[in-house]
Amino acid sequence: KLGGFLSRSGADDYECVYRERRLQPFWHLKARAVTAYERTRVYTVAVSPSVRTIQLGPETITVENGQFRLTGLESCRDEVGRDYHYDGLTRTDTPSLAGYLQYPGTVTDAAALAAAAEAGTGVVPPQVKASLLVRDVVAATIGKVDADHVLEEKVTVELVDLIYRPVYAFRYRHA
Repeated sequence: KLGGFLSRSGADDYECVYRERRLQPFWHLKARAVTAYERTRVYTVAVSPSVRTIQLGPETITVENGQFRLTGLESCRDEVGRDYHYDGLTRTDTPSLAGYLQYPGTVTDAAALAAAAEAGTGVVPPQVKASLLVRDVVAATIGKVDADHVLEEKVTVELVDLIYRPVYAFRYRHA
């Protein structure tokens, strides 16, 4: 037993019995939401304890407990954009798939994928439909708005791409 522990296996001791290259799908979606709205807010302003009234324009405001209140109308605009990366087989939002976008890709079609499959590359079809993901992305992009009056609300799905990433699998046997 001690001899087996001391001897190390060399590269010749292993044999590759299986190798596979397959293309696995993931979806890349981009969505943007724009919301313009108005809301009324009351602001409390602290002043010196000796102040009794404040003149703002034509209005005189009484100070109570070292503070006074102003009511104002806030005009707001929220713009939110987000990228989504869904695994094409499990529908899991996987941000790490964004790493594949830094590499150049090629636009392809079904005929080119069929030719790759005939050449021995495993092409895995997506199990998740784009329409389902678009609905999820739109719902996730729309946020809650604390508003008295919504002036504009727009959600734009800017991109829906199906991307195939290479996966390599090997199986070795100790000789």
